[in-house]
Amino acid sequence: MSNFFSKSSIAMRFLSGLGALIIANFLFIITSIPIFTIGASLTALYRITFEIHMGNDPFVIRDYFRYFKENFKQATLVFVPSVVLFTVWGANLFVLYNYLDKSWRWVQFPVIIMMVIAGAVLVYMFPMIALYEQKTTKMLKDSALISIGNFPITFFIVISYVAKYLLYDLMPFTGIIMLSLYCFMGFAFDSWFFGFFINKAFKIEKPKEDREISAR
Repeated sequence: MSNFFSKSSIAMRFLSGLGALIIANFLFIITSIPIFTIGASLTALYRITFEIHMGNDPFVIRDYFRYFKENFKQATLVFVPSVVLFTVWGANLFVLYNYLDKSWRWVQFPVIIMMVIAGAVLVYMFPMIALYEQKTTKMLKDSALISIGNFPITFFIVISYVAKYLLYDLMPFTGIIMLSLYCFMGFAFDSWFFGFFINKAFKIEKPKEDREISAR
């Protein structure tokens, strides 16, 4: 029984990790309320879950806000333009489906392709900001290359998010249940789960402080 309560036991590590995810999820929701801060919130959330993957025991509240502050400017400068682009593309699709003749539906495909490409790059962009100190342009280039070089992982993550959106749209009741789960731990769980695959793509071995990093 004493082994069960040992800090190094599997059960306690599981409970500790679970508690960290719940707290990080709550912090993510709170810090995302202003909307434009979602990028910084994502980087802080990813960093906390990456620390868990690396076998570290982060002080969730203190470390979350430290990572949030450290990456706020760069993450926001990526997130805000991304929202603008996706809003413009989404508005184009809305007009195509609701106001133009069906003969113009083919125009949607270039827009959808651009949205998928941008989404694939962003899959790696925010985790990269969380882990590396580099210029944004280099991160965008590296994220694009990683998304292509790890196509199966990229495809799986993008399809997972698309499937969730369709589930919300086609099955509202199930969507409400999932939304409730997301309010409890879902955002952090996504970051933790997809982190397994993103870790593989990045080939992470050491935390950020132990790496050779270049100035932003």
